[in-house]
Amino acid sequence: MHPFENPFRHGAEAKRHALRHFRATLFDMDGVVTDTARVHAQAWKELFDAVLEQIAGSAQPEFTDSDYLSYVDGRPREEGVRSLLAARSLQVPEGTHDDGPDELTIHGLAARKQGFFEAVLDRDGVVVFDTAAQLISQFSAEGIPTALVTSSRNGREVLRRAGLIDAFDVIVDGTDAQQLGLGGKPKPDMFLYAADQLGVEPQDSIVVEDAVSGVQAARSGNFGMVVGVDHGEDAPRLKRSGADVVVSDLAAAKLQTRTTRPFDPLWVLAYDSFEPEEESTREVLFHMANGYWGTRASYPGTVADATHYQGNYIAGVFNRLTTDLMGKSVETEHMVNIP
Repeated sequence: MHPFENPFRHGAEAKRHALRHFRATLFDMDGVVTDTARVHAQAWKELFDAVLEQIAGSAQPEFTDSDYLSYVDGRPREEGVRSLLAARSLQVPEGTHDDGPDELTIHGLAARKQGFFEAVLDRDGVVVFDTAAQLISQFSAEGIPTALVTSSRNGREVLRRAGLIDAFDVIVDGTDAQQLGLGGKPKPDMFLYAADQLGVEPQDSIVVEDAVSGVQAARSGNFGMVVGVDHGEDAPRLKRSGADVVVSDLAAAKLQTRTTRPFDPLWVLAYDSFEPEEESTREVLFHMANGYWGTRASYPGTVADATHYQGNYIAGVFNRLTTDLMGKSVETEHMVNIP
């Protein structure tokens, strides 16, 4: 890797992305594509309101929307249980994946939450955000790759009910993460795996998230742009967690103006590593000119040294030198590097 960072990787200000066209978009599901965040919130509330007093042996404050956003939103089920119990200074045994919903273990409580979720989903169904569906459809029509990345192990079932199971090029859900050994959000593993499956670099991709843990995952994965979606009052936390922009509706992000379909590989010359001994040749190969003005390619921020040689040239501007060579006068012309 070259020592100079890609300036689009870690920019905190959205305006730094204004001139960048990205190659793919990765969407979270709950709260971004489908309005199932409220289903999860209700399921978590039913779980914790039922068991916290039993675990603590004394009365406990009820589970609130703030608890949901702070401790469980966007996390795998088991991580959500661990996080909330730790916040209340409570503990239960870890248990095993085979624990049933009646077991007071991490895995047992996760299984019970799943039962509550399925009941609420059966009762209320799946609501899709119209602007998200329209954007995904537009990307598909234009050949722009998309991925759905969700910690939920119900991901594919929710997408089937929403009629979106075939809308994405890649789907990575909680079941995939478990089978592949991928860390859950806020670790970036799932997003990085999805980008790899799409065949794009993280810095060339946009991530759309509504959860703090998801925004943190995208930021730590060095994705080119992170868009936070806030349907309530969580915008400041999303921004603090690393979102470049926060919108209440995806239409406001104008992602269709920030993305473009990938180039045909046959028309792309790309290097994936930095080789100092090859840099001079690469600077020539990536030289850009229009017949009047030419600029030698170079990494941003570099200075002329033994590896790099920046250059700007204008047609008709050159040095004419006369050299005495073995008794003969030899005249040569050299393009001048314009300051």
